[in-house]
Amino acid sequence: MTERLESQKRLRFSELRYRRLFEVARDGVLILDSVSRKITDANPFITELLGYAREELLGKELWQIGLLKDEQASHAAFRELQQQGLIRYEDLPLQTKSGEKREVEMVANLYEEDGKRVIQYNIRDITERKQAEEALRRAQKMESVGTLASGVAHDFNNLLAIVMAHAAELKNHGLKAEEFSESIDAILAASQQGAAVVRELQTFARNVSVSRSSVELAELLPEFTRMIERTFPRTIEIELNLQPDLPAIQANATQIQQALLNLCVNSRDAMPEGGKLAICVARETRSEAGMGDCVRISVADTGVGMDNEVRTRIFDPFFTTKEKQGGTGLGLAVTYGIVRDHGGFLEVESAKDKGTEFRLYLPVRSENASMKEGELGQ
Repeated sequence: MTERLESQKRLRFSELRYRRLFEVARDGVLILDSVSRKITDANPFITELLGYAREELLGKELWQIGLLKDEQASHAAFRELQQQGLIRYEDLPLQTKSGEKREVEMVANLYEEDGKRVIQYNIRDITERKQAEEALRRAQKMESVGTLASGVAHDFNNLLAIVMAHAAELKNHGLKAEEFSESIDAILAASQQGAAVVRELQTFARNVSVSRSSVELAELLPEFTRMIERTFPRTIEIELNLQPDLPAIQANATQIQQALLNLCVNSRDAMPEGGKLAICVARETRSEAGMGDCVRISVADTGVGMDNEVRTRIFDPFFTTKEKQGGTGLGLAVTYGIVRDHGGFLEVESAKDKGTEFRLYLPVRSENASMKEGELGQ
């Protein structure tokens, strides 16, 4: 007798503990009859979430209280639960009694209680979490757009320097097209590149991939080098070395020029007293980086160089060592983003008072790039 009383006491204690957990749980809990699929119990959290009184929920099926789409969906869920013993729903839409839309996670399982099979649904409201995640995504995109917008302003300063320098030359010497055709061409080229940069920013803001095509660096880089030769100080010697028979890359030519211009301007500013700027292009295989066949573009200068502390931060947005010169700290961050978006990567070597070398690695254009080219342009 004593043993039976003790057993009953333990059972009552267990039931009381379960009821306490059931009542205070911060997840919704519904208990359903496994035969009729109707609700037999509901905890306070789920009644508050749904906006129903407990008595209104009892005897109803899930589709009748906005948890599943319709009676057919409710029956399908029941069959799946009977077969598997447990089912899970993520990002499940829920409609409350007042018509408010919420998002929940729901887990259902079968178990036995006093020899009878019952169904337990645990429902977690994830609406605020999903809203926070969406707000974070929007904030990150706006931050990226803001960074790119500032980067465009940074790059326009470089482009406008070209336009202004040649415009001043034309003004000072009188407008004679036959004598200044080269300067006029430079003005037009820089202006067109500036317009292209704006288009790429607009494309990004619309969340559309930028267009890419087959780019021959052997054609692009001589033109680019001539542009910076006309605008950089005469105290800087500029050298271009192109390996013969370079393969094409699948790229956006404007962005590649933008990335290189940022590096070259960085080198120019590192050589206030003059020096040498060398641009070298060669084909390489970088199997350790998972890239395979690629093109390496190196930009090396004989400038002031960087110490380890600066070198570890140079690709951080808004980090600059040129505050007095009006540096924004965006040029190298933009370059890093462009190279990464092209499936490439960057390396840098630098020593204080000895100079800096940046190396861009870009994948060689694949055989099926022509097909992807059309997709990217859409």
